[in-house]
Amino acid sequence: LLGYLGAMAGIFAIGIPMLGITLFLARKFTPIKVNYRLNGNLFIPWLISMGIFTGATLKTISDYQAHSTASYSNTYDFNPEETLTLDFDKKGYEDYMNIFQLGHLKFYDNKAFSEYVSTHLVPSKDKALVLETEIESRGSSRKVADKYVENIKVDYSYENNKVTMAQLFEIGKSKFRGQEVYHTLHIPVGTKIQWDHRPQSFRWNTFADEVTWHDRYHNKLWEMTEEGLIPFKK
Repeated sequence: LLGYLGAMAGIFAIGIPMLGITLFLARKFTPIKVNYRLNGNLFIPWLISMGIFTGATLKTISDYQAHSTASYSNTYDFNPEETLTLDFDKKGYEDYMNIFQLGHLKFYDNKAFSEYVSTHLVPSKDKALVLETEIESRGSSRKVADKYVENIKVDYSYENNKVTMAQLFEIGKSKFRGQEVYHTLHIPVGTKIQWDHRPQSFRWNTFADEVTWHDRYHNKLWEMTEEGLIPFKK
């Protein structure tokens, strides 16, 4: 809340001097007749807004000064000869009519979520399917940042040759302080891959080297090679 209040105060604090300078330059250097001058009564509101803006800025800098990360990996038995399905939604987030957004956060079912999650698809020479996840957060101190990392709830699963990863993650009982989630999915070379049928917007942060707009193709098979994903050729 302080951040939004500071942003609004900043617009006023910066806008008033800019308006005054613009009026002065217009009177001084243009033939346009400008009679309007800034009222001196604006000084007190400007001073208050400048104080709020400065305080909010210093508070934000303080809240982001510490950094914390956590990482872990999951290994799944997988037959590369079978088709792997990638599904990037699990809880019905596609019903955006029920989602309220405020800045970087989305609110759904009385919980706060962030869309700062990215998934990288990389080739692997091993036969196992490996999902590595890294979580990071900022905070006013290392202890606070560690707590924010612990509060993050990441939703993913693997079952019947299907990897499911939500493109939103719950921040838990935390303030938003730059929390991010990075997935790296190591896919065995030779694996055939198909995408789920959800809208392209649910894969906005999915990356794979050597592939352009791969996430726009539905009902199309891809193959993981040593160089990355390519369209599957029968």
